[in-house]
Amino acid sequence: MKAIKTLWASAAALAIVLVYAAASAAPVRIGDWYLGLELPSFALSSGAMTALWAVCYTCDVVVLCRAIVGKKISRSVAVIASGVAGALWSFTFFSLHSLEAALVFAITAAALRIAAAVLCFKDALARIVAAVASAAALYCAVLAYFVAIMNV
Repeated sequence: MKAIKTLWASAAALAIVLVYAAASAAPVRIGDWYLGLELPSFALSSGAMTALWAVCYTCDVVVLCRAIVGKKISRSVAVIASGVAGALWSFTFFSLHSLEAALVFAITAAALRIAAAVLCFKDALARIVAAVASAAALYCAVLAYFVAIMNV
């Protein structure tokens, strides 16, 4: 019975993460506006950023699945809210070209991922995986900050 519960939780987690991952990817356009931005020296290439987000979303699936199985509502909310904030970052950055609004959403997403990691204190695997996602989100928030101040 536990295996079936875990399977359903995995399917639910995957479906939820796919929704906000797709919402995050939809507005991404590497066009003239983006190519004209000044980027800090530590900015990853677009291919590396794609890989980073793939790792982050995979971490979300693991943490969310374990939260659903363990009925950890606050952890689930933190993970989902961070995904929504990430999608809003993508929209404000790539569609609205608002570096300041994108910075706010990047910081919000990072804070929510860190909160999710903190809420995993009793689950070693989820804590490690959430820490990886938190580190990626923190990198993105720092990158958003430098992009915003370099392109004022």
